[in-house]
Amino acid sequence: GMAISIPNSTMFHHKIYALRKVNEIQDQQHIAQMIYQLNHHNFYNSTLKIRLQQIQNAAATNTSILTNHSYTLSQEEHFSTTAKMLQSLHQAKVSIKHADIWPKPLTFQGTTINYILQQLKSAYKIKTKLNKLEIYAIEQCTNYTHSQTLIWTHIAQTIPKIQRGRKPKWFEQITQQTNKIIGDENYKLLTPNPYTLKAKQINKKDWVYNTKTK
Repeated sequence: GMAISIPNSTMFHHKIYALRKVNEIQDQQHIAQMIYQLNHHNFYNSTLKIRLQQIQNAAATNTSILTNHSYTLSQEEHFSTTAKMLQSLHQAKVSIKHADIWPKPLTFQGTTINYILQQLKSAYKIKTKLNKLEIYAIEQCTNYTHSQTLIWTHIAQTIPKIQRGRKPKWFEQITQQTNKIIGDENYKLLTPNPYTLKAKQINKKDWVYNTKTK
């Protein structure tokens, strides 16, 4: 038997294999390794520092992947080992705030579109498309007052690239999910929408014609 005075940190240490399930042992290994490397004195010269920024860029969000767990990665990073290690942190509800604000998130206005992607199948594939178009916020898919979503031919006004051709199938999925959250108090979209211009009313004036006859 074991003494009652044994601390929990010993009971659930990731190297005591007989006390945990295999998947739980792996998760604890990931968590322990990640925390150790983040606090290592040589962190700034490590590959982990680079990998975290690469994953942060793939998440394309305005919050840190170490503190906010509601993100979706693009296809090239979705199945990576570092991404799996971060997933273990998220499942254990562990948040880490780095003193030097690393990795550095994107600086854009609005509500991250990752909230929508979490409801979709194969979200990482859609995320890859969105990153290429630089669609990072839900507000980029709505009109000035968030009363309705933009159609595909109008999405060009909220992104730096003009799109040609037919509307892709994944955009219809984004539109459907956006329509569900419009007006939802749980999603406070940025108002007025910074990605669209306010419609201006042009006052029409009567033209006056002066004719001169000789």
